[in-house]
Amino acid sequence: MGLKFNIKKSIMLASIKKKNKDHPFDLERYETHQLPKAANRFDINSFYFSAHSLDGQSLLLRKAVRGEGFSEIWFVYHTKDATYVNKKTTYHNEKVPLEVHLIEIGKKWQFVFKGKLTKMKIDETKVATYSDEEVEVEASGEFISDSPIFDFTSHLDPELLAQALAKEKWDKRFKHDIKLNQQVHVEQQGTMTASLKIGEQTFDFSANAMRDHSFGRRDWDYMNRHIWLMAIIRKGESLNLNRVSYPHMKHLITGYYEKDGRVEQISADNHTTSIPTVGCTPERFKYHVELKNAIKFDVKAEVEVIIPFIFNEGKYILFEGIGTFDINRRKARGIMEFGFNEDETRWQINE
Repeated sequence: MGLKFNIKKSIMLASIKKKNKDHPFDLERYETHQLPKAANRFDINSFYFSAHSLDGQSLLLRKAVRGEGFSEIWFVYHTKDATYVNKKTTYHNEKVPLEVHLIEIGKKWQFVFKGKLTKMKIDETKVATYSDEEVEVEASGEFISDSPIFDFTSHLDPELLAQALAKEKWDKRFKHDIKLNQQVHVEQQGTMTASLKIGEQTFDFSANAMRDHSFGRRDWDYMNRHIWLMAIIRKGESLNLNRVSYPHMKHLITGYYEKDGRVEQISADNHTTSIPTVGCTPERFKYHVELKNAIKFDVKAEVEVIIPFIFNEGKYILFEGIGTFDINRRKARGIMEFGFNEDETRWQINE
């Protein structure tokens, strides 16, 4: 990309490595993080759990505590026969229907949900909308890890971040935004078990899962768009690909393949141009992933259901797709999450 790009990349690499050395991964601090008392509405402490079995069942939940006393809540139970979602997604903290508790650092979390879910209507494009059928639901369960935590600050290949930042114009806005929009994001594989009572019916659930925990600043309207593709292949094995675009960093692509606790990250040459940009999760699409060790994955994705979540009064819409993956002819299930700013001109960013 030229001499100027290479110089900027070298500067960023040195800065990232120094920062990681000065501020190493701290498991206990990350796991026990709480919002400061002075937190504002852009400060977040988010816990997300996502479990998927090959027989077509999925359970996902999210509790994102915000400053100024409110939380964003998701609770989704999906089977081949029905999909249930909580219609109300923003609550004052004293009235939240979902509680998430750390039981053992780096190992075990528990959750309890008590509230109303709506049975979704699903159209021919797989997009779900809320019906008039609402049911009382009680659920409880736990997540137990079976792998180390992957920290996107300390453990991410610094080449990927340095390359993305070197592509940008380093003006006063860039320096301001990169300093302001700081966030910690970690992921971990495991298993999730749960007991659910939906109306008068009870269900037992068990599946391979992943969780993420993120905290820092998140202004949904600041994001241009994003993609998160998370495929669980079997216990302890998954493939992740992420693309996020901010005004100060439009080209960050990350991802990794994890198998039995060992992680291999994607190479710096991966692109997402084969994935359609249509303002929603595509019904079907293909993509290619190449790892640093030269292993390649050809992936076909097909959604079963797409659940829209609206943020900042419609300024950003996230489409949580649940579906199946074919990864080098191996079956997997998981998440196909696409998010878009309401300003469509911000989606079209050349790679």
